[in-house]
Amino acid sequence: MKYLQKIQKLNDDKLKKFVKKRITLLEKKQISNMVSDTIGYLLDYNASIFDILDFSNKMLEVPTLAKFDGYIPLGTKLVYGMYYLNPAKIVSNGGCYYYIDDDSYILDFCKYIKNKEICSDLELFDYLLDFSHNYFGVIGTMKREDMIKLINLNNMSFIKPIKEPVFSLFKKKGNYQCSEIGIITQNILSFLGYDTSLIIGNQKFDNYETVAHAFNFVDINQNKTQKISILLDTASTIDVVDLNWHVIGHSPYVCQLDKPKNQKYNDLVLGKIDEIKCPNYTYMVTSNNIFTFAQNNNRHYTVGKVLTKKNINNKNL
Repeated sequence: MKYLQKIQKLNDDKLKKFVKKRITLLEKKQISNMVSDTIGYLLDYNASIFDILDFSNKMLEVPTLAKFDGYIPLGTKLVYGMYYLNPAKIVSNGGCYYYIDDDSYILDFCKYIKNKEICSDLELFDYLLDFSHNYFGVIGTMKREDMIKLINLNNMSFIKPIKEPVFSLFKKKGNYQCSEIGIITQNILSFLGYDTSLIIGNQKFDNYETVAHAFNFVDINQNKTQKISILLDTASTIDVVDLNWHVIGHSPYVCQLDKPKNQKYNDLVLGKIDEIKCPNYTYMVTSNNIFTFAQNNNRHYTVGKVLTKKNINNKNL
C-alpha cells in the first residue's frame, strides 16, 4: 500500500496527473526490462529464434503456463488458452489471446478507494475484488469463448481468436474469467507499489478435475521489517457466510507461501515440487468479528514449463 495514502490526499486533477505519470514510468521500466531479457515463448518445435525474440510492433508476450512480473503495459499480448501440437504437449501461441488496450481502470480504482478506510492488505484485496466485478459487469450467459471462432488448419482443429482481440472487449460484458481479473489485480497492485506476479497455470480442488487457471503471487509486509509472499486468487474466491451459514458475499482467496514467490515459482517449473497445496476455508461474519473455518478440501495450484532459447530443441520438456 505504498502509494495509497498519497492517492487519498490528492484532489481529482492532481490524482489524474499522478496516475498518468506513474503508469508511464511503470510501462517504460517494464518494456526496458522485457526487451533486455530472454523471453520464453511457448511455441512448436520448428519455431526459430527470431520467432522467440520477435518484438515487432512493440507487442510483448506473456507465455501460456508462465508468469509475468510487475506491471503489464498497454500492447502486451496475453495468451490465456492453447492447443497441443503433439504428444509432448508443447503449446502453440496460436491459441487464445488478446492485447492489453485499456488502463483506464487504474484511475477509476484510485477514485473508488479515495475515501475508503483501508487498514490492511486483506481489506484492500476485498475492495479490489468488488471493483473488478464492477469493471467487468455482472456475470451473464455469454461466455468468453463466444468471442472466438473455431477453424481448421492442416486437418488440425484449434482455437483462433477473433480479429484484433483486445482486453477492453470484456468491459461490462460479464464474460470475464480468471486471466482477466488476474490482469486487473496485477496492474492495480503493481501501481500501488506491490511486488506482484501473474501466473498462468492450473488449479484443482480435491476430487475434482484440473482446470486452466490464472492467479497472482504477491509480496506483502508482515511487519515493518519483514515481507512474506502470498498466493492471491481473485477469481476463485471463498464464501463469506453469516451465523446461519447463508452466503452473503465472497472474498479473495489468500494463502501464504513458505518461500519467496520467485523461488516458489522456480521450484514448480524445475520440478522440485509438483504443486502448491493450500487449505480451503470460509469466512463467517458476525456483528463484531470475522471467523475463519477450515473446509475439508484443499486447493492445488500448478504452473507449466516455458520454452526458451536454451531449451527450444528439448523434446522431452
